[in-house]
Amino acid sequence: MSDSISVVGGVLVILAVAVGFTTYLIDAQVPAQMAEWVKANVASPALFLLALNAFLIIVGCLMDIFSATVVVVPLIVPIAEHFGINPVHLG
Repeated sequence: MSDSISVVGGVLVILAVAVGFTTYLIDAQVPAQMAEWVKANVASPALFLLALNAFLIIVGCLMDIFSATVVVVPLIVPIAEHFGINPVHLG
């Protein structure tokens, strides 16, 4: 039981930092700035999805799945909506 408590505590600390980082990114309007940059530089939805796959591979190498989900989803959903990609299919 004590081993599981330390693991759960570690995961909760990681998630708390990820939520705080996501809140900071949203307050700094990073998703809107990223969306504008992508709209200006990416021409097609297929190119966006290819670049997104490369980005997610890099994120997957650097972060665990829970933190990556909390941090990355608010960043990519507005961009995907611009290209007409359904959020269900994006997930």
